[in-house]
Amino acid sequence: RELRRRGVTVNLIICGEGPELAALRRTFGDDDRVKLTGRVARQDLPVVYSLADLFVFPSTMDTFGMAVLEAQSCGLPALVTNVGGPQEIIAPDETGYVLPAGRRDAWVEAVVRVRERMLRNPRWIVSVRQASRKRVKERFSWDDAIDDFFKAVPKIR
Repeated sequence: RELRRRGVTVNLIICGEGPELAALRRTFGDDDRVKLTGRVARQDLPVVYSLADLFVFPSTMDTFGMAVLEAQSCGLPALVTNVGGPQEIIAPDETGYVLPAGRRDAWVEAVVRVRERMLRNPRWIVSVRQASRKRVKERFSWDDAIDDFFKAVPKIR
């Protein structure tokens, strides 16, 4: 709503069946620029991600951020909070931005800046998309996760 108040044309896709879904449906149910999908099957997530220009993830509850990894693997720049694990996935100004939790004004400004930058410099968004995919592939493979796990586990004698 704040983005629209500023004259920014945006569409919002909210996926999932969290505890706020009913309230979101009451608030945005008749808004043709807001799509509430409910649960999306895992195999359909890449399609949803590929429809987007930006992944906005203001959660302060995630310890890791699998959704952020999924979005980044599909080449989406991401905005994440400075609380929890997703901030460790982002390379600031390369694959997205880490923003202060609870500061709506900072999030609105970030969306405006990213959108303007996309429009002014299409090559920038191509480089961000490439960097996002590359970072996920190089730093967050299952092999790396298992190696990290075993490095943290004391050796059994």
